[in-house]
Amino acid sequence: MLGAVCAPAALAAPPVAAFHRDPSESITLVTGQPATFTSDSTSGSTLRWEIDGVPFGGARSVTHSFASAGFHVVLLKATLNGDSDIALSVFGVNSPLYPIPLEPPLMKPFPTVRLVGVALPRGTRITLLAVRGAPRGARVKVRCTGRGCPFRTRRRTVITGRVRLSKWPRVLRPRARIEIFVRVPGVIGKYTAFRIRAGKRPVRIDRCLKPGASKPTRCT
Repeated sequence: MLGAVCAPAALAAPPVAAFHRDPSESITLVTGQPATFTSDSTSGSTLRWEIDGVPFGGARSVTHSFASAGFHVVLLKATLNGDSDIALSVFGVNSPLYPIPLEPPLMKPFPTVRLVGVALPRGTRITLLAVRGAPRGARVKVRCTGRGCPFRTRRRTVITGRVRLSKWPRVLRPRARIEIFVRVPGVIGKYTAFRIRAGKRPVRIDRCLKPGASKPTRCT
């Protein structure tokens, strides 16, 4: 008589880090005004807050007032079953006595995009696509369109400053296009595109991504 066969345990889904602010981010804070940040992360996650790089505990909600005008960063890390995710918010705080224009800052550090491959008569074989130097918590989206694309969209969150995509099993055909979007809320992000050509290195375009914009613009 055969013994019972146990089915493999289902893998737990990784956590999702998220939070909201009260007052909402549509309202510009002023110095000395308290703001409450509340986690909307996956239930059961262990939380870790940072405000301007300073640890701020692991409660579901934290309240803080900012003493200086300018841009500030709030980060939340959610950990569950050994997996982690990061949510990040960058926003401006103004002075009630001497208001200053708050222009979105450039992402710091500003990332670089590297593409490695071999130009072939029928297209390009990609061996590596890497985003380096992006700030922790940045969101990276890679979009591929045209013949030979192994995927349409891939998304990653920067944890250690670098994101790599190294498995490209097909040769990208001429006129195929790879687009890389690197974003952090509230700051100017990075856009890079590669257009594949026959027998030549891809044409590269680098642009900036303004907060909330769907199309890249020239960096000034």
